[in-house]
Amino acid sequence: MTSGTVRLAQAEKERRLITKRRRGMTWADIADTEGYASPAGAYRAWRNAIAKIPAPDINAIRAESETLYEYQYAKLIDTIENPPPITSAAGKVVTDDAGNPIPDKSARTRAQTELRHLDESRRRLHAADKPAQIPKDEAMRRVTEYLNNLPPAELVREYQRTVAGEIEPAEPRGEWNPWDSNRRPAGELP
Repeated sequence: MTSGTVRLAQAEKERRLITKRRRGMTWADIADTEGYASPAGAYRAWRNAIAKIPAPDINAIRAESETLYEYQYAKLIDTIENPPPITSAAGKVVTDDAGNPIPDKSARTRAQTELRHLDESRRRLHAADKPAQIPKDEAMRRVTEYLNNLPPAELVREYQRTVAGEIEPAEPRGEWNPWDSNRRPAGELP
C-alpha cells in the first residue's frame, strides 16, 4: 500500500468512527466494529479525528447569515408596510362595508417584534453589543474613588469590637449607623 492509500483508508476509518458516534453507538460497540483494542482506544481515535476537522471560518458564517438576514428583513418590512388581510376561522378574508380587505394589525405587530429580534440576533453575530472596555486609568480612578469613600478605619474597628462584645455600643443619636445592624432608621419597623 502506498502512503496515499493508507491516509485515505485512515480518513475513511475516522469518518466511519465519527458517523457511528453521532448515531449514538457506545465506545465499546465502536471498538468492536472498527477493531480498536478497547473503548478508550476508540475514544482517543474519535477525539483525534474530531481535532482534525477545521473550525468553520467565522467570516464565511457571518456572510452567509447576513444574506439570510437581508432576505428576512425584506420580508418583514413588506409585511409591516403591506399587512395581510384578516381571515376568519374558516379562512375567508374579512372585508369592510365597501368590500375592501381589512389589514391584520396583529400581523404587523408580530412582524415588528420579529424585526426587533432579528436586529438583536444580527448585532450579536457581529459583536456589536459587546460591552465597552474601560481604560485602565479610568478603572483605577473609579476604584480609588470607591476606596476613598469608605468609612474611616476607626469606625470599622469600633464596629468590630462592639460586635465582639469588647465595648458597649454608643448611645443612639437618632441617626442610622449602617455599620450597626441592631439599630434601624427612625420610623422603620423591625
